[in-house]
Amino acid sequence: MLPPVLLFLALATAQIDPLPTYDQTLYLRYPNTRWVEPGEDLLMADTHPLPHLSTHGLSHTATYLLLFLDLDVVYGRDSTVILHWYQPDLLTLTHNPNPNQHPLLLPTTPEDDNTYLLPTPSPLQNASYIPPRPPSHTHHRYVYLLFDQPRTYTFPACFSHIFPPTPAARAGFDAAQFVAAAGLGPPVAGNWFFVVSEDS
Repeated sequence: MLPPVLLFLALATAQIDPLPTYDQTLYLRYPNTRWVEPGEDLLMADTHPLPHLSTHGLSHTATYLLLFLDLDVVYGRDSTVILHWYQPDLLTLTHNPNPNQHPLLLPTTPEDDNTYLLPTPSPLQNASYIPPRPPSHTHHRYVYLLFDQPRTYTFPACFSHIFPPTPAARAGFDAAQFVAAAGLGPPVAGNWFFVVSEDS
């Protein structure tokens, strides 16, 4: 029998209804949206920039690893899961520019000139963010899973194919296998939503 974390992820990466729930919601929002409630609809254009991730309910001293998945992809003739983002080394922003909000999780390697990003360079490569692009007249589920990143974490070499931001590299991503190979525990938080194409 699968351990609970692998069973959870096996369910999460299959086309199932309803989607599994989480003990802890990962609070997130995109620059043009409010904080996302699990299961709500977002416009595709609103999900093009990177989201802001809150540490509400989470440890402010831990290092985290993030997966962002599309569960409802048809690639060729097959139903599959696509990895949209793999980001290790997420740390809590120590100086929140808005004290009325919860601290934000940000990757340790800055990708732009945002002065609020932590300056410590990360030795770990990420699989860059691919914005959701559901076809017209579809209703895809997108899932964020946040994990504690162990101090001894090493990226599993058997997943080195995921880094190019292409459908061929990201399609067929097996989250359960990744979690097992990476030595991760169960997700500490998660969130999910539908993305609606503007011409649907």
